[in-house]
Amino acid sequence: MDVLERWGYQVHWKALDTRSQGVPQSRPRFYLAALLRPAADRRFAFPVELPTPDLLRFLDPPGAEAAAPVPCGPQANASLVVACEKLRARKVDAAATPCVVDVGSSSKWAHGMERCSPCLTATRCCQGGHYITAYKRMMTVGEMCRLQAIPPRRFDFNRAGVSRKGFLHAVGNAMSANVLARVLGRALYAAGLTHRLREPHDGTFLQALA
Repeated sequence: MDVLERWGYQVHWKALDTRSQGVPQSRPRFYLAALLRPAADRRFAFPVELPTPDLLRFLDPPGAEAAAPVPCGPQANASLVVACEKLRARKVDAAATPCVVDVGSSSKWAHGMERCSPCLTATRCCQGGHYITAYKRMMTVGEMCRLQAIPPRRFDFNRAGVSRKGFLHAVGNAMSANVLARVLGRALYAAGLTHRLREPHDGTFLQALA
């Protein structure tokens, strides 16, 4: 950042979480905006937080085809049991409530989130994402895409010659598109490259991801 400022850039940075920007995934990441020639009458500011939307609006039907089978190994089973016990201690009924559990973690770090997904990494996406308790299955490809604000029907990875694993690795490695859209809209406006501020909200993302 010091180098960018020495080069004449106006530098702004902040940690933003995907779930506070219109998509229900716990994914805090570092974002930086550097403006070389900001407009004289406009100041850059990071977007305000949005309420976390309902996870169910991002999920496929209960019987949809999961990207991978439910892991049946001792570690996955232990992680699921521990996570469900932690949810029960918070008085959350994981069988009736759409909770999401990272069954790929060790039982020590096992946890489940109510109506929100834990962070989707490249490794987790390749393993089938996370386990949805109310649906008793792992995530679908479409669900993992939507939780990164990526329209699932926009990319035909088979036609492009990309394997499903390669595609899901890229999805898990990506920065969440909803956060990028909101930050970029403000950066372009502050730089004087757009005439009005365009800042997508949660409804915009839901329409695009349908």
